[in-house]
Order: sequence, then structure tokens, then C-alpha cells
Amino acid sequence: QAIVFVSCPLFFYIFNIGTLVLRATSNLSLLGYPIGFVCGCGYMYVLRTLARDRILIQSGLSEFDVHDCICFREADRPVVYRNIATLMKASCAVHRHASEDEALRAFNSLVHSILP
Repeated sequence: QAIVFVSCPLFFYIFNIGTLVLRATSNLSLLGYPIGFVCGCGYMYVLRTLARDRILIQSGLSEFDVHDCICFREADRPVVYRNIATLMKASCAVHRHASEDEALRAFNSLVHSILP
């Protein structure tokens, strides 16, 4: 959202500069409007694509479960789980005597609450 608020005025500022340059350098001052329209359509397409990607990421994170993640080597899965459990215990998100499953559930909850 911040990208849109910052980039929209920037787009119009650049469009106005382009129109002023065309007026100053040639008799083609009206050419700036079709060019601005085409650039504006491209700009809207880019923003729409970013919005769709953001929605896909948010929906993926809302369904996140550490047990569904893919490991390149399945032999590494216990090491990853152990490291996540250690991280959750070190950050005091779970009690230091909590089981690995409790820590993984807390990690899933953390991802659901903070990331989307």
C-alpha cells in the first residue's frame, strides 16, 4: 500500500514533466496524453500484479503448517524441527521445557498471527 501512495504521485510528476518537455521542444504537445495513457495502463498492470501476488502470499501464509513444508533432504527434517523448537524456546514463545510438538504448534501460530 505504501508503494502505491508513493509511486502514484511520482508517476504523475514524471508524466507532467514529460508533457512539459514535449511542449517546449516540439509542436507535439498533445502526444503526451496518449503516451501517458499507455504508460498509465502499464503502471496499473504492474500494480495489479503486485496486489495479486500479495494476496497469494497472504493466503499461503494463512494455511501455513511447518509439517507440510518441503525439505530438500527428508533426513534434514528432524534437524529443522529441532532448530525451530530451540528458536521458540530461546525467544520465550514457549516454556523452555516444552515438547518439540508444542514448540512447532507455537511456531505455526506465530506465523499465522504475525506474517499475514
